[in-house]
Amino acid sequence: MRKITLAVTFLLLTGCATVNDAFGPNQDLSLAGSINSGMSPSDVLRVMQDKPVAREFAGDYEEWHYCDSDTWTGRAHKYLAIYFINGSVVSMKPYGVSVRGESVTDCGKFVKQGNYSEPDVVREYRVKYR
Repeated sequence: MRKITLAVTFLLLTGCATVNDAFGPNQDLSLAGSINSGMSPSDVLRVMQDKPVAREFAGDYEEWHYCDSDTWTGRAHKYLAIYFINGSVVSMKPYGVSVRGESVTDCGKFVKQGNYSEPDVVREYRVKYR
């Protein structure tokens, strides 16, 4: 009986880990509360304790996206976009993407969708230097 109980417990724990991994990242976006303007990309990596799910760059402009999947319902992704100019944080902006009826296995698939919009400082930079 004890062997059966241990086997069932192992299967349940393994199943939970597999289900959570299947839905993609569950990054802790609340860590971003410690990010300040002027921080470097390496500072942000240290604070966020993880790599971004998506990264875009052009010249001295860089944009990182972190994601917290709704692993239990599979319905929403919460994102945080962090913007760097000349190697320093200039802005951060949260956004969300509803993914009802969609495959939710990859947060990277939904970057810059939903209610995403660039902050004014980034838009002004793009107009001025592009």
